[in-house]
Amino acid sequence: MRGLEVTDMAARARHLRIVVRQAYKYRGDPSWHVVKLHPRRPGQKQGKREIVPEPFEDRARAEQLAHIMRKRLAVQTDERLTIADLISHYLQHAKQRDRRPLGPGTYTLQLGYLENHIAPSEFGQRLPEQLEDGDLRRFMEEVRSGLAPASTIGVLKLVRAAFRWAGTGGRVPESAAAPVASLISELKEESTSASSKIPFERDEVEELLRKARQFRPWLYPILRLAFSTGLRRGELLGLQWDDIDWPRGRILLARQINWLTLKPEKLKGRKRPEHKLIDVPPGAMAMLADLRAEARPGVPWVFATSTGTHYLPSNVNRAYHQLLDALQAEQKRLEQAPIRRLNLHSTRHTFASQAFAQMMDPSWVSRQLGHHSVAFTLDTYVHLLPGRRDFAAVDFGGLGASGHNEATRSQDKAKRDDRTLH
Repeated sequence: MRGLEVTDMAARARHLRIVVRQAYKYRGDPSWHVVKLHPRRPGQKQGKREIVPEPFEDRARAEQLAHIMRKRLAVQTDERLTIADLISHYLQHAKQRDRRPLGPGTYTLQLGYLENHIAPSEFGQRLPEQLEDGDLRRFMEEVRSGLAPASTIGVLKLVRAAFRWAGTGGRVPESAAAPVASLISELKEESTSASSKIPFERDEVEELLRKARQFRPWLYPILRLAFSTGLRRGELLGLQWDDIDWPRGRILLARQINWLTLKPEKLKGRKRPEHKLIDVPPGAMAMLADLRAEARPGVPWVFATSTGTHYLPSNVNRAYHQLLDALQAEQKRLEQAPIRRLNLHSTRHTFASQAFAQMMDPSWVSRQLGHHSVAFTLDTYVHLLPGRRDFAAVDFGGLGASGHNEATRSQDKAKRDDRTLH
């Protein structure tokens, strides 16, 4: 639940959290309440929430009551820590440590891993010393069935970090993190071999944009600009009208929308100034000019909602997958080959593949994508480079083993012999 002040889980076996918040602020009641947050059970969207009926005008007094309730709850619970409790203590430590503490976004993300995937599972309810062979792998497969490979790796990295922290403190054996690390390496190899950087074909892009015009008209300009420039989702949603250089047909990136905080922030992936200058094709510039003519006065965002705010990344993702569902259903009805179900980030890979297919300069492609070096771009998209593996292109015929033309060598030898005779 976003906006809550997260405290230590005192109820170790039950994973009950006691926090302080203005529970009825949306009703106009600014008083503070103590709230009990129960963990989410399987099949539930969120856990049960109990609000202590006694209100407080001062937050400090509500915090005093919450502190007393946490101490009372700690006495009533078992002193042995489950894996979920262990990870909860690690998160509290990592958030407050002096050296490289967890930032708000990372902490919120990892807390979501704990509450939604680790705590409700059988693995999270086990004691660390009760783990048996196969428990970690079964937990990985359980998480993997509902999350993408990258998110599954994030969950396992959280477990590994908690085990390493607990190992230094003597709570678990120091070797407990080794099996988790091997699973992470295995999952990384599988995700890499699965070739996650798969682009759309040109006909698939045309079908996707055609369906977007009919199904989600507001999504069409976002997708078209993504395919035409290779911009990331957060960079697209953070565009404002002042960022567009109309005479030169370029965009000056100034911000991005953070997918965790949902607020504009400074660009992270484009550190060099030249990487923030994005060339836009004439057709996409004409589309932006049409959007500008229809934009409401006073709204700075290029892609704005009906209320004048920027779109949320999660809403764009949801609309994109709904678009894929609608297009696949249409193609199935017409007995056509269904479009591949690639993620939204594949628009970036599609831009790179089309740029290399048209023999664009790799340095320009690297600058457009915001990569730190051309070598990284070529290494990432080497499978997209056009060309054939044929030695005929580099086989310079007529050269002998020593690298000299045999006919030329014969002529030189005849001239030397002629000089010797005369």
